[in-house]
Amino acid sequence: MNPVRKFKIQWEVLERGFIPLIFLLGLFFTFHFHGQKDRVKNVIWSDQEGYYVYLPAVFIYDGFVKIPVKNCCRIKEGTGEVDTKYTYGVSVFELPFFLGSHALAKVIYNPDHPETCHHDQFKPNGFSLVYAWGVMVCAVFWLSFGLYFLLKVLRRYYSIPISLLTCLVIFLGTNLFYYSIGEAGMSHVYSFAIFALVLWALPSWLEKGSWGKSILIGTALGLSVVIRPTNIIFASVLLGWEVYSWKDLKQRLQFLPGLWPKLILMAILALIIAFPQMLYWHHINGSWVSYSYQDEGFTYWNRPKLFQVWFSYQNGLFMYSPVMLLALAGLVPNLRKRVQSAPFVLVMFLLSSYIFGSWWAWWFGGAYGHRSFIEYFALLSLPLAASLKGLFSLKWKWTHYLVLGVIIWLMLAQMKMTHLYSPPWDGDSWTWDRFVNTWELALKFWKKWS
Repeated sequence: MNPVRKFKIQWEVLERGFIPLIFLLGLFFTFHFHGQKDRVKNVIWSDQEGYYVYLPAVFIYDGFVKIPVKNCCRIKEGTGEVDTKYTYGVSVFELPFFLGSHALAKVIYNPDHPETCHHDQFKPNGFSLVYAWGVMVCAVFWLSFGLYFLLKVLRRYYSIPISLLTCLVIFLGTNLFYYSIGEAGMSHVYSFAIFALVLWALPSWLEKGSWGKSILIGTALGLSVVIRPTNIIFASVLLGWEVYSWKDLKQRLQFLPGLWPKLILMAILALIIAFPQMLYWHHINGSWVSYSYQDEGFTYWNRPKLFQVWFSYQNGLFMYSPVMLLALAGLVPNLRKRVQSAPFVLVMFLLSSYIFGSWWAWWFGGAYGHRSFIEYFALLSLPLAASLKGLFSLKWKWTHYLVLGVIIWLMLAQMKMTHLYSPPWDGDSWTWDRFVNTWELALKFWKKWS
């Protein structure tokens, strides 16, 4: 057999096995992570609990009354109802796993024999450990789903090795790793999966405008908004994808009205998806549309903290996910060559940075790295792959090993940082010196992981 052909077949086999491998690795990492320091108790807690509380309210309790929440939400005086400021989108993704956990709990739990070993872990109350395990598996599933479609997007432009490496860097080299296996109930991995799905479906829709893709994209965009309302800016992908000039933009503006029946269908689907949230707001607050964050807002809209959002030791994007600097570098050749929707990627990066930098807590609380960018890694993966391709195209072979070595080093360090993370890494107690010392320990990943 031709050795070149044999090598190619091996890459194709690796491509087919990549997502199952990611899923298995994700399960291993998440259960190992939550087995340390008894972290599993925090899976349904704080923000994660606020996203999740819709499920026990609908399927176990009598609406939102007398639910044993911890610290995620306000309890309305008089009615005792749970008033959560978080939208319900994450719970849609968690639903099958919640139902599986609930069925398992009802089979195993026996109130007549409370002495049974680990009995309390299976109480069918929506908050015992069996439900946390379901959320953990859920996040790994949707991570794998997102990487599956991201790999398909990358394969339109790049070879198998570059595409696989890019997906691996996005997973292991950024804080997507932590928000997939560490805080599985947060919204970011689900938004990431939706963004990747839309990027996969969009070129076919722009070419053929099929009803099937219209339903898929409309549903996905609707879900993205009820996951995180700021995701609404991503809907501009319909306008900006594969647009490289004002002429292209004008042509797109002339093209989209020709698809008005499908655009109306997409808008209707998005409204249908938003309706349960509107019902909840109307029930709790008496208003169909509610700003649930009350006194939290975009305090810095006229002086956004862009530099801090990118480079502060208080969760700066590039300080915690330095490999993403390669994505910025990759935008330069992509813009010059007018490929891979580079102008839209740049605009989305700058616009999202402005929104995040305008928020009153631009560092987004007790987070690991700037978590709000995670969904946008689906877009930034394209210029990241461009940088990796450029580096591995250098004529000196030793540079290929050097680049690969540095990338592996950073991925291992990122995993070590995730292991070391003990929230909150922010506020006055989180100093530059502590940040540097922690990274130094992480970069020495071969030392004891404790």
